[in-house]
Amino acid sequence: MPNMNLQNRSSQELMVMLHNIMRAQDTAAAKTRKKILYQELANRNRALCSGKNIDVMPSDGALSAFGYHVGDGGITRSEQRQLILTYLLEAPMPPVVDRDYTESWGSPSSISRKEKLLRTLKGLASGAKKRRAHGRVSYERALSHWEQDIKYVQGLTV
Repeated sequence: MPNMNLQNRSSQELMVMLHNIMRAQDTAAAKTRKKILYQELANRNRALCSGKNIDVMPSDGALSAFGYHVGDGGITRSEQRQLILTYLLEAPMPPVVDRDYTESWGSPSSISRKEKLLRTLKGLASGAKKRRAHGRVSYERALSHWEQDIKYVQGLTV
């Protein structure tokens, strides 16, 4: 990766690379790759937030962009979901949705990023509880995942 030109990669490709790094997170090579990848994400974030016209990721939001999914069709292993959340907290935000949305996530490893993540997870859980109360499709597994992950994020220090 150090010899690869990341500027020519899509943000989606960068997120796939990040997931590959997550799988080998404890190696020195993975740490070097992560640092280089984070630099490119930071460059893209700065470009978007400075008003430059750059492509944004086709996703519903930050959680989706990072590959975080819960419920019956999502990631069932809490360790895997929580690793993604850790990376979401520490990584520069890729260009997602638009400038205002991307900026709303704050800086990497900041209190504002952690608070935004908790608000998002709590909002998803609250929505699932309301849908469940109205007899709609069961969100039991998704709700369980969000509640586990909220506790995990609350315990993290930034």
